[in-house]
Amino acid sequence: MAGSNRAPSPPARADQNNDPGINYPSEQCTHSNFPLPGNTFDNDLVPDRLTAQRARPQPRSQHVRRALNNQNQPRLNAYSQHPKNRKKIKKHTKGYIKISTLNMRGRFHQGQDKWLYINQIMRDRKIGILALQETHLSPADVDDIHKLFGKRLQVYASIDLANPQSKGVAIVVNKEISNIVGIKTEEIIPGRALHLTIPWHGESRLTVLAAYAPNDATENAQFLDLLEFKIRHLPRPDIVLGDFNMVEDAIDRLPHHKDPSIVTDAMLAFKAKLHLQDGWRQTFLKCYTFLQSATGSQSRIDRILCTEKVLKSSSDWLVESPGTHTDHQLLSMRYADPAMPFIGKGKWVLPLRLLKDKEVMNQVYELGKEIEARLEVTADTRTDEENPQTISKTFKNEIISLFRERDKVLVPKLDKEIRDMKEKLKKTLNSGTIGEEEHCTEGAAIQEKIDETEKFRYRRIRDNTVARNRLDGESTATKYWTAIN
Repeated sequence: MAGSNRAPSPPARADQNNDPGINYPSEQCTHSNFPLPGNTFDNDLVPDRLTAQRARPQPRSQHVRRALNNQNQPRLNAYSQHPKNRKKIKKHTKGYIKISTLNMRGRFHQGQDKWLYINQIMRDRKIGILALQETHLSPADVDDIHKLFGKRLQVYASIDLANPQSKGVAIVVNKEISNIVGIKTEEIIPGRALHLTIPWHGESRLTVLAAYAPNDATENAQFLDLLEFKIRHLPRPDIVLGDFNMVEDAIDRLPHHKDPSIVTDAMLAFKAKLHLQDGWRQTFLKCYTFLQSATGSQSRIDRILCTEKVLKSSSDWLVESPGTHTDHQLLSMRYADPAMPFIGKGKWVLPLRLLKDKEVMNQVYELGKEIEARLEVTADTRTDEENPQTISKTFKNEIISLFRERDKVLVPKLDKEIRDMKEKLKKTLNSGTIGEEEHCTEGAAIQEKIDETEKFRYRRIRDNTVARNRLDGESTATKYWTAIN
């Protein structure tokens, strides 16, 4: 209309292959507009542009090139950013946080609740944020978990109400380590994707996206496209982690074979659009996260993706056995606040438990008597090689050696067995003298033994905890009762 002050609407974005343009108004980017029934990804729920892409084969280079080109084009609804006027959180937290992901394969195993072990894992391994898949948690289940472990755990869960006994994702925050005030969550795809923004340290914010992708390659590709489309009105995730049920290269499976190009292209485009890198995969070139016991095949379908900024400030990328009944491994990384000053490795510290060890303290006492005699001799005959300064330095070095050797002896037997088996597994997977079939058989056998040993170790810890609780839990005159209450 002539004379109107209304700004003209921006043009719809058109694809480079003569695809029809599509508008992305903010009101259309809420998850309520895209319900996702069951395990299917209906074409009418996916934007026309994405459906059109899936209807015809996409060359890998073209698919990825289009994703990279779109990064530099103006978009009507780009990812929102964290506000600049941030308030500093009140809770005192450390400048680093451990972030992990695990497919727990359901809540129960033979009638036993796995959340007993989830609580134990987060406590013992000092995990700040844990993304879980296949949780099968209803709102009532979340309330029950908070009643049991609410002192430590804060659970944010998403479930597909149409199919509650499958799928399910959750993000668990350790309240003893991290802040929970001001956390914002958004259910992106019920039972499949959950978005969380947490004020974790000072004025720093961290955005985490937990995902559990479908098994079918076509559905998986549609899931990745839909996921990227539906989070455009939210803060861009710093970390995307979970079970993606696909691999990018043949080397990521044992025996080696490629996944369909439709899903690998979708993953490459997803990472390119969100500026994500796979730091865990760069660290562990020959290590797998999923073991299929029936066939012995292994794969890297679990992953932690992060932005370049997060990757530069991350360390301690680990693949560990979770100690509970699941066929997936626990993936972890440690993220430090980029504003923190650099802190080096530090010096060796004497474990305090060794001061109570009579055997090593007797050795230190005898060594001290010898050093005392040598010092008396140097009172009259001092040389450059034999004087109180050099003797004291020798005494210090010998004491450190004594304590270190004794500490190795006192390491629990199970921990040593697990460490040795992990080293054996690493050598087996990297061996060039055996064939692929031997890699599968031997690697699967060692991994299963590691998992069983970890489960036994955690069961023993739990049994000791139960026994102590029965012994001291009802007595108000003990430190244990004070700690748990």
